Amino acid sequence: MSAPRLAALADLAIATGLTPREGEVLLALAGGATPSQIARELAISRRTVHKHLEHVYRKLGVTHQGAATARLSGVP
Repeated sequence: MSAPRLAALADLAIATGLTPREGEVLLALAGGATPSQIARELAISRRTVHKHLEHVYRKLGVTHQGAATARLSGVP
């Protein structure tokens, strides 16, 4: 993972209160992984991935994946 992307995630996590796991899920999602792939990669259930995403969306004030990944890219 690139340094600017890690820095963006760190800034976003601090500003929004994302947990480390929520950050991991968001990064994987932004990288193009599906919830099933994220679940396998992190050794958690798909339902847990979806719960993490619900929390991420709420904390970021967005309603869908595109808006969440845009926030990660620095788009307000």
